[in-house]
Amino acid sequence: MTPAPRTALPLVALALLALFSMACQSEPAPKTANENAQALAQDSPPLPEGVEELRGKLNVTDADMGRKSLAAYEGREFELLTADGQSILLRTSETVDAERLRSFHDQNVVIHGIAFEPSMPHPMEQAPIGPDGNVEPHPGGYTVVELFLDKAP
Repeated sequence: MTPAPRTALPLVALALLALFSMACQSEPAPKTANENAQALAQDSPPLPEGVEELRGKLNVTDADMGRKSLAAYEGREFELLTADGQSILLRTSETVDAERLRSFHDQNVVIHGIAFEPSMPHPMEQAPIGPDGNVEPHPGGYTVVELFLDKAP
């Protein structure tokens, strides 16, 4: 039996080192949904001042908004139903029109919006009267500036 040449041992060591380094570079373990959401939040640029991110299911009311109803007065054509049970009034903007909002009906969405405060109606406007005998204000909500499907589980 002839001895192995001295060059074979370094080649075997080099091959083992290459296999070890390839094993160390394997794919990381899959992330949980929470880790994915955190990574997306860290990767996305910060929102401009005054813009907030909201998540929920978009509901479009088919009521005739031109009629004299409470829903029409409150402008409840578009609402965001959040996971904690809130119903948030949404308004269109120059960047997100009514057709775009309607196209996301009954889907989970992410909304970037600018909050608006409740407002009192014009003195000549017909408005509902509350239980305290005072005119009911138009409710507050958010003006939608961006709208996306929510891809989080």
